[in-house]
Amino acid sequence: MKKAFTLIELLVVIAIIGILSAMVLVSLGSARNKAKDARIKSDVSQTRVDIENYAAGNGGSYASYAVNATLNSDVNTQNGLSTGITATTTANTYAISADLTGTASICVDSTGLQYSYTALKTTAVGTAAACPTTGNGAKQL
Repeated sequence: MKKAFTLIELLVVIAIIGILSAMVLVSLGSARNKAKDARIKSDVSQTRVDIENYAAGNGGSYASYAVNATLNSDVNTQNGLSTGITATTTANTYAISADLTGTASICVDSTGLQYSYTALKTTAVGTAAACPTTGNGAKQL
């Protein structure tokens, strides 16, 4: 006598496969956001190198530095952000900030410190050429 799967057994298997695939898709979304954040942090680090090179060729002054427009466009396009990297400078100091995925931001400054915030950069960094050390969930990295 030939034994076959019942309809119930097939439905249970399909349901289990559906649940497992949903769990995998959630994990992939999280990994994608972490990859975007890593890319943004790398771009901020590269901007830091750029601004230090600018100062070396500009008599040690950070004043008048402008973030590379092409880099900013790439950051926005690749990471799906509405804003890119912002650099605020004075003659002796600078602060570079960028939004991460979600509602967090990152800031590095001329003191060599790096901070993350639970608020977007427009409220976390403002116009000062240094990263705020308190407020907006400031956390030194």
